[in-house]
Amino acid sequence: MQVSKPVFSSSAPGKIMLSGEYFVLWGATAFALPSRFRQYFEVFHLPKGHTHHRWDTLLGDELIFSCEIDKNTLECRNIKGSASSATYITDLIKAAYSFNASAFSQTCHFKTRLTFQPEWGLGSSSSLIVNVARYVEADAFALHRLVSQGSGYDVACALYEKPLLFKNPAKPEIYFSELNYDFTQHLFFLPLKIKQDSQAAVKDILSRQPPLDALKRASEISVAMAHSENLKEFETLLKEYMHLVKENLGLSNGLEEKFRDFRSTLKPLGAWGGDLALVVSQENEAYIRGYFAEKGFDTLLPWSEVIDLRKNSIQS
Repeated sequence: MQVSKPVFSSSAPGKIMLSGEYFVLWGATAFALPSRFRQYFEVFHLPKGHTHHRWDTLLGDELIFSCEIDKNTLECRNIKGSASSATYITDLIKAAYSFNASAFSQTCHFKTRLTFQPEWGLGSSSSLIVNVARYVEADAFALHRLVSQGSGYDVACALYEKPLLFKNPAKPEIYFSELNYDFTQHLFFLPLKIKQDSQAAVKDILSRQPPLDALKRASEISVAMAHSENLKEFETLLKEYMHLVKENLGLSNGLEEKFRDFRSTLKPLGAWGGDLALVVSQENEAYIRGYFAEKGFDTLLPWSEVIDLRKNSIQS
């Protein structure tokens, strides 16, 4: 049974990458923003007599994963939830232990709570990395590199909570962007009900030779998108970026086939084929919601529900 007050607490936001997916792994510039949705993390000391750490993951108030963590091996046991979650938490705890073993000297109850669906791809892993890094007083990027091959842009979003341009995963360069979009009423996020394996996508991309000309143009698009002055320019840049990915990586976004009669622009976010799509449309919201509902997609998130507008004007 946990004590009434946590000995440590932290929270970090999720993220959205609007431009830069795939190419950022080779050093191109990505444009990304923190989300309103967060992950909350608390640590409680358990009373004497407990021989294993305890881990609980909640979605809102619903327990979606739990396990015990052996204090000696740091392996998960008595798992209730997915095996992949257990593997990830084991890897993360072992990596965190390597930075600060004393943080695990007392038997702990680790409790983390998501305010967004994990399958939305909004950064359940990166926000957790930042929270755990704070607990063990480690550099979040260093902890990230021990458990992920991703670029780390998502960690930057969780750390700084500002719109940013990110490049050079080996030694991150981060530039904060002033965001002055006046067309966000035409932007929506559509959960696609398929959680992509981002680590598998990362491994596939890193096994290829980088297309140097495409990297340069990808960076230019990301910078231009961060400073878009109107919806037409923003939409044109989205379409060019999708074409760049298709032509250089041979990847199809899959959305054109699935929603071929939709009268606006759809761009996949994250690993293409799942997670989220960005919807750009000047149609009225009732039409957009009705269209996707008929296709079996009942959740449509306006920009203002996902992105914190109060943090969209950040001086660099």
